[in-house]
Amino acid sequence: MEPSKVTSKTSSLKSLVLKAWGERWTEIQWGISIKSVLPRGVSGDVYNLADIILSQALVGSYPNELVLSYLRHSLNCQLVSYAAILQRISKYDKFQKRSCVIILLDFLESTLHGITCRGKPEESVLAVALLSLVDWLLTCVRSGHVPKDGTANRLEDRIANKSIQILEYLLNNDFIFAMLYLAKHDDAELYLVIVNKCQEISQDVQNSMDTNIPHVHNILIQLCNIDFKNSTKLTAMESVTTYNEPITYVLQPLLAIRVMLNPTTETQVLVDKLKMIRQIKGYSNPRLYCELIRACLMCLRDSLSKEDHGPQWGAFTFIKLPHIIKHLCEDSKSFKASEEVIEGFEMLLEMFPLLDFIDSHTACSCIELLLNELVKLEFVTENQCSSIIARRASVVSTLSSPNPPSNVLTIIMRTEPTLQRMLRTLDSDYSKIQEALVSVLSQVLSGNSLELILAAASVEGKLRMFVSKVIKFNEFSKQINLQDGAKSVRTNAVLFDMTFLMLCFITQKYGYQSIFLDGGNDTFFEKWCRQCMVELGNPKSHETIMGECDPSKVTALLTAINDGEDLINCDTSWDQICITIIGATHDVLVAWENSTLSSNDVKRILDAMRSSMFCLPICAAAWLCSYMQVLHQDALLKPLNMVQQLLNVLPEPEESQDNYSKCRQVLMCQIIRKMQQDLNPPTMPSKPSHSIISKDSILEQLIPIWESILEEGWLNVKNAQKLKTTLFTAGSDWFVNNLIKEMMKLQYRDELEKAVDLLFAIFHFDIEFCTLALLELMPQYLFNPDINVELIEPQQTALAKLCSYCIYASVELQQNSIVKNDVHKTPINMDIDIDNSWPPNKIMRLDNGDCDSNGTGINGILLKALVALFRRIAVVASRHEQLCRETHFVLRLLEQLVMCGRGSSQIILRHLPPTLLPNLIRCVPELFTVDLILNLYDLNWPSGRKAATSDLCLLQKTRCSKNTDN
Repeated sequence: MEPSKVTSKTSSLKSLVLKAWGERWTEIQWGISIKSVLPRGVSGDVYNLADIILSQALVGSYPNELVLSYLRHSLNCQLVSYAAILQRISKYDKFQKRSCVIILLDFLESTLHGITCRGKPEESVLAVALLSLVDWLLTCVRSGHVPKDGTANRLEDRIANKSIQILEYLLNNDFIFAMLYLAKHDDAELYLVIVNKCQEISQDVQNSMDTNIPHVHNILIQLCNIDFKNSTKLTAMESVTTYNEPITYVLQPLLAIRVMLNPTTETQVLVDKLKMIRQIKGYSNPRLYCELIRACLMCLRDSLSKEDHGPQWGAFTFIKLPHIIKHLCEDSKSFKASEEVIEGFEMLLEMFPLLDFIDSHTACSCIELLLNELVKLEFVTENQCSSIIARRASVVSTLSSPNPPSNVLTIIMRTEPTLQRMLRTLDSDYSKIQEALVSVLSQVLSGNSLELILAAASVEGKLRMFVSKVIKFNEFSKQINLQDGAKSVRTNAVLFDMTFLMLCFITQKYGYQSIFLDGGNDTFFEKWCRQCMVELGNPKSHETIMGECDPSKVTALLTAINDGEDLINCDTSWDQICITIIGATHDVLVAWENSTLSSNDVKRILDAMRSSMFCLPICAAAWLCSYMQVLHQDALLKPLNMVQQLLNVLPEPEESQDNYSKCRQVLMCQIIRKMQQDLNPPTMPSKPSHSIISKDSILEQLIPIWESILEEGWLNVKNAQKLKTTLFTAGSDWFVNNLIKEMMKLQYRDELEKAVDLLFAIFHFDIEFCTLALLELMPQYLFNPDINVELIEPQQTALAKLCSYCIYASVELQQNSIVKNDVHKTPINMDIDIDNSWPPNKIMRLDNGDCDSNGTGINGILLKALVALFRRIAVVASRHEQLCRETHFVLRLLEQLVMCGRGSSQIILRHLPPTLLPNLIRCVPELFTVDLILNLYDLNWPSGRKAATSDLCLLQKTRCSKNTDN
């Protein structure tokens, strides 16, 4: 609007005010006349109407209440805004006119209860106007409390008291307090002035010992700390959302799955996962430590009671767990970290049935073992631990142990120094320790020593180091030098055989990708493993390795085997012999199939093949298993019989005692049997215990497993293996859909809370694709009338919580650069037309477009799925004008995303469509709180504060409208 027109209108308004006062107009007359001056649809703020009226009302020593009534009428008629009036009042500085100050305070007291915004221009200035008002009120407090002549009178006391009362109202009003918090960031200099005034007034009050101003100190403290903290009171539906879980059901199955999928998981990966759990569950540090130890002990209990995975869980609990706790404490940056750990152990002592079971079956105190390990890490002191150890020792002494008790914990604690000594031995010069190393490795291969050492190495993160050192010695020993003497040659051959067997066993147990992250090197074993090693779900070509066989060497090897020669004394390197034995096996099989050789001839050749070196039967069996994968069922009999013949135990001759053949033969049989299980042909009678092959449908098998887990509240190894097989057989879509259906059948809140925790952990078999499947499933509950009838309380809160948990877990997985793809991925088809989603400039950008510049944003298919879900819930919010199942669920989902995010939810919420929140606020304003709105935006950026201000004003306006209607 042109300045000349504004000036002209301003002059007209001044004249109108003077005329109204002179003729003593009523408020109705003023309202009629003012509309003849102001253009239709134009606010009086454009012409400074509030300034004009207040200037006239306060021109004298006493206020003109008639003119002031015109201002009140203009405010009620929306001719002027609250922001304009507050800005004008905050500029009034004639505090010597105490009557005028009092009338302004009375005016504020009568109008602040309805404060709101009625247009976009007002939103941008209301917050700062309120902050300016606070500054003015503090000036009123000081001018009224400390008069110039040093003596107070009634008017001054009244000014001070009324100012404090208004300040108290401002701080107790949730809308105004939120606006003050936003203004604090918008105008930091003004807020600093306010803080300084509060400190000065506080000092004045202390000096004067005046008790007439009520709550003055509390008010001043609140003004100095206008801060918004994450609140659990996000909606008006607290009776459903508030749930104090007595025990958590998420950590034990989560750890069981992580350790089962990848026992070599880096400590930092587990620490990041646990920090994510602490965030979404809102646990204190002591509670997290207690639940973490409890989860590990439950897994250990499962392994002890069933004598399965005992070494692995013993090593994880008493070797790796102390390091995890230390990392968690260091990341928390708490000044009382050690005290919090001790407090966690204090809480753990209350779970005495679990502790009694572990201690009675191991004949030792697990609490004492854990605390001693933490003392070794110099994280807690012996004095801190002594009382807990003493309390538990008095109980352990009275427990009766089974006969005999398990000694796995004692052995595990001794295995760690054994591993360190072995690593130092493997660092020695190969030429100087051949015989000593053979003796050491023979002890490792006997009994379950290898299992224990590998368990310790995996939990300490030293498995790859151990494997690399073993491969180094395998490379050194593959060369044969007949000039070194018969004993040296035999020792060299045994060393090659032992290291090859160990490497095969480790690869089968942990997987090729877990121990060779970079794809492997060019060593013989790594090359052989990539081309020949039988792996479940990763078939190898039987022709690739055949191409490297030299026919002349194959013929020579067959001749030597047929003649009964000792292969140890040949002049060919062992890597060549291992390759050549594959060609020899092929020729023997072809000759047998063509009846050139009899079954007795084949048996004699195979027995001779494994008479001295046990790596050769493994190479032969690996090729036979790969070959059988392409054969018709009718042609499997002879290669199967050859593999079975390699498993037959040979009598051990007396002269072979020095060659440690017994322990090598046992390990060879274990490796070949594992190859048979991974091959698992239809005619093979033995199958893994967790096979899903059954006459029942896969759903009929899944439901009893889920019901068993839900009843027990934890996940044992057997059920974990069955769930893993089911997921990778049926796919994540089917798996998630049916488990969600089972969860929605539950009716009681405590059951649903347990189910949410268990499902969240179970989805960690493949959290990325399970989350995507869950996000795709949500629109069915929103739009499908056949199933959205299930979207009622408390089921919908449980579904929203599970969805939020999974989203944050997937985001954590994306952002954790250490995490590798250590689980089998299932193919997935995302039915999302991302091109028709909200375009980038329509997405709620709260940081001026710089959200993803630091690499912390969501990307890939997860982002597409989230945007698609948010777009669909925006449709739900726009279709309904009142509360219904769908809008209630949308509000629940937003609430859970905020609660689980604990201040870091912006990485997800920044992708909300801009129309979602306004539509929801119009639909259910009574369920919204300012806490929820402030949590939905990134208030560190001006754009986030602007959007939050707009929604806060909309909420306040809707509230005022409903109050007026009522």
